[in-house]
Order: sequence, then C-alpha cells, then structure tokens
Amino acid sequence: MAINFPATSGQPTDGSYTHTVGNITWLWDGLTWRSGVSSSTNESDPIFTSSTAGSITSINIANWNTAYSWGDHSQAGYLTSLGNGGGASVTASDTAPTSPSDGDLWWQSDTGYLKIYYNDGDSTQWVDASPAGTGSGGGGGGISLASLSVTSNSVGTAALTYNNSNGVFSYTPPDLSAYLTSLGDAAGVTTAKITSWDTAYGWGDHANSGYLTSYTEVDTLDTVTGRGSSTNNNLIFGGSTDFNDQIQVADDVVLNFGASQDGRISYTSSTDTFYIRAPGGSANLILGSGPAVRITSQDGLTDRAVFSSSGVTITGSLTAGGLTYPTTNGTSEQVLSSDGAGNVQWVDQSSGSTGQIYSIAVTAPSTSEYNLNGNDRLGSVSGDDAPITINEGDTIQFVISSGTNHPFYIRDTSGGTSVSNPTVSNQGATSGQVSWTPQISNGGSVGSYVYQCGNHSGMVGTITVRARNTANEIDTLDSVTGRGATTTNTLSVGSISDSIGPLRRLGVEVKSGAYTLVTGDAGKMIVQSAASQSITVPTGFTAGDMVTIVNQTTSDINIIEGSGLTLYNTADGTNGTRILAQRGACTFVFTAANTAYISGSGLS
Repeated sequence: MAINFPATSGQPTDGSYTHTVGNITWLWDGLTWRSGVSSSTNESDPIFTSSTAGSITSINIANWNTAYSWGDHSQAGYLTSLGNGGGASVTASDTAPTSPSDGDLWWQSDTGYLKIYYNDGDSTQWVDASPAGTGSGGGGGGISLASLSVTSNSVGTAALTYNNSNGVFSYTPPDLSAYLTSLGDAAGVTTAKITSWDTAYGWGDHANSGYLTSYTEVDTLDTVTGRGSSTNNNLIFGGSTDFNDQIQVADDVVLNFGASQDGRISYTSSTDTFYIRAPGGSANLILGSGPAVRITSQDGLTDRAVFSSSGVTITGSLTAGGLTYPTTNGTSEQVLSSDGAGNVQWVDQSSGSTGQIYSIAVTAPSTSEYNLNGNDRLGSVSGDDAPITINEGDTIQFVISSGTNHPFYIRDTSGGTSVSNPTVSNQGATSGQVSWTPQISNGGSVGSYVYQCGNHSGMVGTITVRARNTANEIDTLDSVTGRGATTTNTLSVGSISDSIGPLRRLGVEVKSGAYTLVTGDAGKMIVQSAASQSITVPTGFTAGDMVTIVNQTTSDINIIEGSGLTLYNTADGTNGTRILAQRGACTFVFTAANTAYISGSGLS
C-alpha cells in the first residue's frame, strides 16, 4: 500500500509534525519524512524521539537482520549507475541531490540513511527507505559492514551499538526513571522559565556558600543608636508605664532619661497632656490639659506656676531681676519697697516715699462749667474747668461749694464709670470734701481721668495722673523760647497771635458750583472752578475777617451781595453785586458783621 504523506508547506521542522501509517510514525525534519517509532509503543521521552535513533522501529531491525542473513553484500558490489538505459539514479552525499526524480535514491552519508524520492499522489518528498543504509543490490563496491561504526555510551545511558562483523545494531534504552513520563505539572514549563533556570544554574552551586536558615534579632535601642543616632524619620512611641502615681497612672508614651531614669517625659492621649519630670523629681512640667502650662510640686499635687491665656499665677516665693518678692499681700495703702539687700517688702506709705496733698476749691458759677482755684503738681490751678496734674500717690482734695444741683464725680472718661483705683471718698457730693489718691501698686493709675458734674455733662475737666516721682514740669513757652526760639520741627497749634491779633495762612477751598460763604471761610482762598457760577457773601463774619476769591474759569462769575450785607467796591464806593472777570481775583474784608469791602483785578 502506498503511503500518502500530508502537505509539509509551513509546518514545523523540529520533528513535531508527524504522520502515522501502519503503526509507524514518520517525522518531518524540513527536508525528508523520517521513520520514527511505532505508535503502539509507550515511548514518550521527548529527547529520545527527536534524536536520530528515535526513528528505529522493530520492523527496521527485522529487515536489517534479514539483510544480514543474505551474507556479505560487499563481495557482489552495488549498482551505482543505470547506464544509458535511464531509470532512477542513486546519489551518496551528505546533502540531498538537486532536481531529483520520482524513484531516485539518496544515501545520506553523514547519517547512514537510504532515502527514496517518492510521489504519494499529493506531494513529492524524500522518504527513509532503509535506516540501515545497506543500499540495493548490484555490482560494484558499496558500503561494507566494516564501513560502519557506532560509539557506545557509558552504562546507564542510551546507547546504540553496531557489530561490524555481522552488521547487527543493538539498542540500549536510556534510564528514563528520572524523566517525566507524562506532562502533569510540566505543562506549565515555558521557554522563559527554562531560560531562567539555565541562568540560575550558571550562577554556580549555591550549596557551597550556605543558606540562612534561622535568625534571632538581638539589637536593642542602645546597639542601634550606637551605630547611628540620627534620623530624619518621624518616631512613634507607645507604652504603658507609670509616670508618677500622683499625676498619671495610664500613660500612652513614656521616655526615660538618665542612668537612674529619673528624668522622664510622659504623654496621655485621653487628656492630650504631656508630663515632664526633671531629674531628681523635684518638679513637674505639665503641658496641654487645662491651663496651657503648669509647673507643679514633686508629688504633682500643688501648682507652683500656671500659665494661661489670662496671665501667670505663681504660688510660693518669686525672685525676679535679683529681687525676692513677698508671698503674702500687704494691707490697704501699703506699697512695695526694696530693702536694698535683694528683698522687696510691703511698707506703709508714711515710711517710704510719700505723695503730696493738693487742695482745690470748686464752685459752680453756671450750668456750663466748674470754677477751680488751688494748686497741683504744676503749680496754680485757676479758671473754668481748669486741668489738673498730679502723680501716683498724691492726694487731691476737692472742697465743694457748688450747690445741690451739681454733684461732683471723678470718672475714667467723660460720662463713663467712676474711678476704682482706688475709689473716691464722698463721690457725688454737692458740698464738703471729695478726696482721691491714685494708687501706685497693682498696675498703678497712670493715665487721664475727668472730674464731671453728675447732672451737666458740659461741666467737665481733665485730671492727668503721672507716674510716681515724675519731676514737675515748670517750663512755659516763654521760658522755653527764652532758651532758644528756633526749631526745625513742625508745630501744630490751635492759633498763633502776635501784637496785632491772630495770624493765618490762607487755606484753599475749590468749589465746582454756586457757593455761599460761611464764617469758617475766614482767612481762606475760595477757588471757583465751574464757569458762570456765583459766590454769595452773607452776613455774620467778624470784623477783620478776610476772604479771597479766585475765578479759575474762562468766563465771568457773579459775586453776590447777600441779604442784609452792604458790600462796597473800593474802586468807586458803590455797593451791590459784582462781576469777577475770567482769571480774575478779589479780596473782601469785613469791618462789621453786615459790612464788607471788596477790591481786586477784573472786578466790575
């Protein structure tokens, strides 16, 4: 029966593309169909089946034995040519002959295979004719038994031996016990894994270097910080060690310091509080809970200093700036005084620096002002609602004879609350003596105050309290300018007068529409910036008041004589409304509240 081989175009050439006929499996190697093992065998070794010996079958061996029984063919020779009669050719070569014809023979000299160029009806290819490679009969030389040799492998490995005396091949199967007989887990083996395994094998025998099979951590904080005690990482601590039985018994974090661990920092999350104990345990610093900062006694039960948003409270003695302060309060009117030896103590004012006593008589000539007559730190006090200046610790005595309708008060501000540093004796009296001694302790009383009628707010004057022992200022403008009347400083004053009267530099007011002068415009220059608008001059100015008007426009403006006013033109003595030409300027001066004189350029 002729074998009908399948098409080989595009098929793999590694022997995996096969064709089985009559229990014989043929393998395509890209050039020829080579006979393999019987399909009825259990051989599954991928390496063996892809080798040259993998194509040897029991039929091959039987044929070879039959051929051997024919005797030594070499004595008869081989047919190497068909002569001129034509027919198939026979070629002995390591490579396939070119342009073969159906039925041509090729003995592959490097493998010992005899092949025939065979057309199975669908395709034409080289097919193994005899793995023994004995050639066909005929005259001539050919291959003798002695021409073949097979090297035997060591015992235990696959071996193919050949007896060149009788031409018998003997095949010793390899020991396949160490190989897979079915895919199983090997189905997951990939080319990439094989490459990785080969690489690992190339690293050498790891067993020679040994492996770490167990490890016990022996590092402590001391050994770790001994190798390096700096880090840029955040440190998170946890624990539950008592910090101080009297302070806290369930701390979340505890840090101990010193050989005896008597310096300690503790944190409690339930109160969000830090506790810090100094070495020796003499004091504790508490941060967070309640007041912002607390310094306590050793047992943590007594606050020594408390810092809060409202201030600082210190319990016990205080030494500041080299001075030790008393731990108890003094009596009323006592003051703190240094003993010159680093101690501050409470003393009666009579035994220390005392203030002065000033007496001022107070009357009420009207419902608009008090009239004062007496002395203060600056000297004489006299006049309506006169100002008063005293120092802390001074006593000011107001002798009241103002009438029953004018109760006398000393207050923080006009219309404000009564002073409380300290309070005033006989506050609100309408007769008798009202007395006040501004305090010099507990913040002192330096500042500005007022005396004021309880029924008439306009009856008010100032009381200036200076710091204790402030020197009296007795200078006047006359005494100051007597020592030097030149200054480069800017002076700001309410008014300046000379032997003639008040002096004033012109102020400037710009108007953009019709405008009527007011008495506050005296001494000013009124600039009209709107064309054809008027300026009206009313009555009510004081004799000597002067006003200048400038027409800043390119048209005429009117200077209107107000009702009840006589406005004389100094050019002709007539009175009435005037016209001020474009870019003109004029000035008028009042000789009385209802009389004024006007003159200037561009005036008609």
